[in-house]
Amino acid sequence: MKILLINPPLISSETISASIPLLQGQLQKNNIKTEILDLNIEFRKHIISRNYLLYTKKLLKHIHSTPDYVNENVSKKYWLSDEQIKIQQSLIYAYLIKNKEITERLIVNAYNLYDLYVNAKRKQNYDLAGKLADEIQLAAKFAFLPFYPERIQIEPFFIKKNPLYKETYEDLYDICTNVKRNIYYNIFKEKALEINERNYDIIAITVAHSSNLYPALTLSRLLKEKTKAKVILGGILINTIANSFIKHPDMFWAFFDSLLTGYGEETIVKYALAVKDNVSFEDISGLIYKENNILKTNPVIQLKTNYHIALPSYDGINLNDYSGDKINIEFNKGCYWGKCLFCYSDTQNLYYRTPVQAADMLQILQNQYKINSFGIVDNALDIGFLEAFADEILKRKLKISYSAYLRFEKELTYKLLQKLSSSGLNSIFFGLETASPRILKLFNKGINLNTVNRIIDDCYKIGIFIKLGIIYGIPTETEEELNMTINFIKNCGQKIYTVSYNPFILLKNSKIIKKNLSRNLKMKNIREFSEFSTYLLYEAPELSFEKISEIFRKNNLGKPTKEIIW
Repeated sequence: MKILLINPPLISSETISASIPLLQGQLQKNNIKTEILDLNIEFRKHIISRNYLLYTKKLLKHIHSTPDYVNENVSKKYWLSDEQIKIQQSLIYAYLIKNKEITERLIVNAYNLYDLYVNAKRKQNYDLAGKLADEIQLAAKFAFLPFYPERIQIEPFFIKKNPLYKETYEDLYDICTNVKRNIYYNIFKEKALEINERNYDIIAITVAHSSNLYPALTLSRLLKEKTKAKVILGGILINTIANSFIKHPDMFWAFFDSLLTGYGEETIVKYALAVKDNVSFEDISGLIYKENNILKTNPVIQLKTNYHIALPSYDGINLNDYSGDKINIEFNKGCYWGKCLFCYSDTQNLYYRTPVQAADMLQILQNQYKINSFGIVDNALDIGFLEAFADEILKRKLKISYSAYLRFEKELTYKLLQKLSSSGLNSIFFGLETASPRILKLFNKGINLNTVNRIIDDCYKIGIFIKLGIIYGIPTETEEELNMTINFIKNCGQKIYTVSYNPFILLKNSKIIKKNLSRNLKMKNIREFSEFSTYLLYEAPELSFEKISEIFRKNNLGKPTKEIIW
């Protein structure tokens, strides 16, 4: 029995997702041979390589001389309009003729561009890293130009999706088989042939983000064609849109064999053993699979609080390929609060590591992989757990640093924050969302603004970096309330390290939907945007995008993100 775990493009190159090392560790614990293929990094390097950019240059010359090239052998539904062809041609002209010297410089320097960027970032030479990131972005845009109007933003990860595709089943099928519209197809075709030679029994692809969807499905379909392995998909995105796949059983024949929903660390082991022993899948929690031409869906069974997950394994992962100086780790599932309406996490107190086990984990990883910096990515660490964990770190005199996601709890006293800082905590991300008491109550945030101010002051005095998450465009949010939030941030000044402003999105698996709470936000006419998107459309009293843009402009916040919901 041999399993390949694949991390597909395109997600951040700061650090590898915590889930893949966890899966490998759990499989290795059960004596199942496992390998990891990090296509996220490999794809980045591939498209900014000298050979690929030379290939792109040749292809663009052909497209420039043959404007109808991208419309050949394509359904009229997916034709580029005359205006789109004109835009693509003008961009090609800018790269190949008007700014020819820039293109030639990119091609000449591409051979080690990514490695230079990572090295500069890790050495904290941010001026050089910034310049190299700009060059990488320019090269990536060049590589994607034959596939216009799809575009890419390498850092932070973002793909501007081709507007011709509306994420229906037909669209997914078309883009995953269309060489002229899919940059991944030919690259992954060669990769699938390489993978086939290694004779894997199971190939598992983690799909964590919407930017992974097209590349992951392109790859899975090619693997179904070119290998004899069982192809399975799992991850956060799959959990969110699993019902959309169920509506189209043909996808289980054409794109993959099974979907893993729920908690993959346990499921993947049971799946592997079932494949090995050729026994039924009926007892595997959260598995969606085909059997005798019938699609079957097993219910998700929650992990027990004391269920033990093996240590993550980074075997086969080149951590030097990542620009960040820390790795992401996870101690628990769910969220001990689990009440925020807009969030999908409603599982409370589902810990599978004790504070002692958590400290053991970091100590072992430090010794085994020479890692000294960690990002704890649990939705929110329980304060009691965190204090006991810090005590363990201090008792063992571990020289580490770590960041964490926390809530503004009154238990986070100045004395405790000092202890946490002494144990290595150097930055905290808090999801404040808003400074409006009404909306905080409406969202069930359980946050008191007096406590928020006190904790921010304490962290600043101690030297712990504060990162805040803010949501704008919330249904029923008034202009006064949005300004209230912005003014709160302004008043904090340099006490806050960074602030991320994000638009409100109605997630399909949020508690608003699962518990039918849309009336609390005066939402109506809730409907799908598309089958395979993660969010829903709705109508509700809210600020217009134009008004939000005006408020952002007055406060020098740049441009708000214009999501499809507006």
